[in-house]
Amino acid sequence: MSPADRIERAVAPWSAYLILPLFAFSATGVDLRVDLSSPFVLPILLGVILGLVIGKPLGICLASWLAIKARVAMAPEDVSLRNFIGGACLCGVGDTVSLLMADQAFPQGPESAIAKIGVLIGSALAAALGAYILTATPQTRTVSPVIEET
Repeated sequence: MSPADRIERAVAPWSAYLILPLFAFSATGVDLRVDLSSPFVLPILLGVILGLVIGKPLGICLASWLAIKARVAMAPEDVSLRNFIGGACLCGVGDTVSLLMADQAFPQGPESAIAKIGVLIGSALAAALGAYILTATPQTRTVSPVIEET
């Protein structure tokens, strides 16, 4: 391996898992100084968190199920339903697009800061839930989905 390839492989994890998220976080301008006593805080915060933790996985699972039932897609082989749901939960980690949507929905105000904080909390919860589901799934047993002939 060339020296450039070795350096690239050594730096890649730091770049992907530390530098890029820090850049995205700082580029969006998340302001953590927010008045939490305002009446609009709880609905915005809960809406964003629940959207990332419940809405995205539910939408992915329902859309996949419909696509399989309509025979537009095939279920993945050797993937259990629990693994699929765990992977769908990980899709709730959508920092950059979700932060952009928060900027578009609430242009520069306290609502924008609350929505961005909700994105950070929701992404962390979605990551934790997805990781828990995937690590709690037994790896020795795989279930191949059966599509009924009609």
